[in-house]
Amino acid sequence: MPPTRVSSSPEITRWEPWADRGIVSSATKQSAGSGKSVQIAAPQPATVRPSTLNFNRQILLGECGALVLANVAAPVVSHFTPNATLISSVAVAATLIGGSVGWIASRVRDQVRAKAFTAKSLAGDIAYFTPGALVLGLGVYDPALYLISHHLLVGGTGAWVSVVAGQVAAFALFLASLNLYRLGLLRFQGKTL
Repeated sequence: MPPTRVSSSPEITRWEPWADRGIVSSATKQSAGSGKSVQIAAPQPATVRPSTLNFNRQILLGECGALVLANVAAPVVSHFTPNATLISSVAVAATLIGGSVGWIASRVRDQVRAKAFTAKSLAGDIAYFTPGALVLGLGVYDPALYLISHHLLVGGTGAWVSVVAGQVAAFALFLASLNLYRLGLLRFQGKTL
């Protein structure tokens, strides 16, 4: 689509590509020699939908469940074995269980509050969310958590610090990936999570 010209005045030759989207600032520009004032277009900040905030909050609460369970399980296992591979593996399993329980509990709570909870609705959300979360969890989150926590454990860092540092880095990657998946679902399937 060609850019839209802001003014029909021959003195102004500035082209504003966002003007056709109705984005206009309060800034004005004087036309050369004519004394006329013309509004010029400027981009405005993007807004975030409430559903996006709810989705990210639910994922964050799921991560809190993962953080709690992993940080209980990893130190317990470290009391029985110094094996970094086993400790990291238990941390990964605990995050899967804790994250799933935390996300489902948060999702149900939000739907009950909105008086929109049905088992069918929850099952539909799980059916759309689970494949993406599983692939991204196994392909992004778990490898990052394992590699970072294992690296720190081998380097002599304690179990708790290793797991927390691994989870923070892995969660940042996972959250970005899940939001891309959510946008893909919305664009190609029309499904809002």
